[in-house]
Amino acid sequence: MPIPRFTPARWLASPLLWGATVYLVVACSIFAFWAQNHAVRHRSPTHVALLMGSEPVFGALFALVWLGERLTPQAWLWGGGLIVAVALWASLRRR
Repeated sequence: MPIPRFTPARWLASPLLWGATVYLVVACSIFAFWAQNHAVRHRSPTHVALLMGSEPVFGALFALVWLGERLTPQAWLWGGGLIVAVALWASLRRR
């Protein structure tokens, strides 16, 4: 049996697409922002900064452990380097 091809029109009509979209909007956006703002009100600024700054590390570990993704040394270097570069850039004084 041949594998059916999904065209954009078929994807837009797919309940699976819309179910996944609703889940991502509700769980990953609305709930995540609510939980984040709720936690910020009940923690010290230092604790919040530490958790928020380490979010990319948690994302990489999640992908590594649960999803089985493998990062090359070059990906670790580029990812870590960009995080450090942006942190340094953000900490510079503006005129």
